[in-house]
Amino acid sequence: MSTAPRADSGPPAASRRLHSWKEIADYLRRGVTTVQRWEREEGLPVRRHRHASSGSVFAETGDIDTWLDRRSTPPGDDEETRPPAARASALTEHLGALDPVGGAIPLDSRLYIERPTDDDVHQAVGHGAGLVLIKGARQVGKSSLLARTLDRARRAGMRVAISDVQALGSDDLRSAATCFQALGRSLADQVSVKSPIHADWNVQDSPNTNFSRHLQRSVLAASPEPLIWGIDEVDRLVGRDYAIDVYGLFRSWYNRRALDPLAPWRRLTLVLAYATEAHLLIRDLNQSPFNVGVRVTLEDFTRSEVAALNSRHGSPLASDAALDRLVAVAGGHPYLVQTALHGLTHGSTLDDVERDARKGAGPLADHLRHVAVLLEADPAARQAMRAVVAGGRCPGRDVFYRLRSAGLIVGDAPEDARPRCGLYAAYFAAAGE
Repeated sequence: MSTAPRADSGPPAASRRLHSWKEIADYLRRGVTTVQRWEREEGLPVRRHRHASSGSVFAETGDIDTWLDRRSTPPGDDEETRPPAARASALTEHLGALDPVGGAIPLDSRLYIERPTDDDVHQAVGHGAGLVLIKGARQVGKSSLLARTLDRARRAGMRVAISDVQALGSDDLRSAATCFQALGRSLADQVSVKSPIHADWNVQDSPNTNFSRHLQRSVLAASPEPLIWGIDEVDRLVGRDYAIDVYGLFRSWYNRRALDPLAPWRRLTLVLAYATEAHLLIRDLNQSPFNVGVRVTLEDFTRSEVAALNSRHGSPLASDAALDRLVAVAGGHPYLVQTALHGLTHGSTLDDVERDARKGAGPLADHLRHVAVLLEADPAARQAMRAVVAGGRCPGRDVFYRLRSAGLIVGDAPEDARPRCGLYAAYFAAAGE
């Protein structure tokens, strides 16, 4: 047994709070189930919020790093369990540690690539926009951009809070009331409030009225500073019978900035990150928060951005021709590009990447299996994907939007739909044979 060593690359980074099982798992580069087992069996320092909701936990990265230093692990497992700040690769020593792929990119990572849309979001938040919408397909980098937007606001002296809808437990999502109460408790754990949400809750009023009253009287009124509230995975509420109430309430707060200028609503900026097409989230345009405010669509990497990421990995692709071969397979898909480059810095070759793309093997195998499972659960989407891969038209507008939101196809309309990257085209073509 051996203890994972700490890299002597300078002073440790300041501890930051991880607000959900998903964020904790991303930081440790493990699955949620494994991280939960470590908490039960090995004392991983995870804490519960005061309300003790099954889905609401948090942890400090400094506590996790200390736990890792003290934890005994099987030989050879150290490298995989270390968080990004504590790993080093001989091949890329001049860059510092290379982060394993998957999940939001740590704030201190050299591997984050800024895109023009980043500046659009930062400016909107800095100018006090009421609503900032970050839309993009799955695994395009929305959570990483949201984290940097909030970090910049925090360093500018603003009050900042982050809520991840995916992290809410089933009890939290039973109804509009339980959802709003969970969000209210999440806010109270991150920013100062005049009174807890249960103190402002009147069962004779609707959940929307209760939450608006709490936000205005206890959260916004607690400080004259702007509050930047980021909500990630907000489209996870789709299918809940109260989703329209939640989305409609967000829209009402935006409207009240103009209708009630003396109230504190002008100090609130909501930053919503989502993947689903807006008209699938809520069909009543008058209640939708997704057609107002500052709207930014996060796209895949351009070729020059792929080249920049290659450079930050130590330039394992040494020529333009090699870079073009990678782009032909992975397109600008941030996760796939990052995965491929990570493999190339750890002994893989471009031939391996191209062969794995055809066979659905190698480091991309888990991702492709996950995509295949999603399509198996949606026969219409599976058939539509096969049609697109075969060079045909996507048969239906709704299934076109579902596939585009899932990050499997690109295009502006069903008639010009095409696979998002060469990897998907090769894999699904082989699967359909």
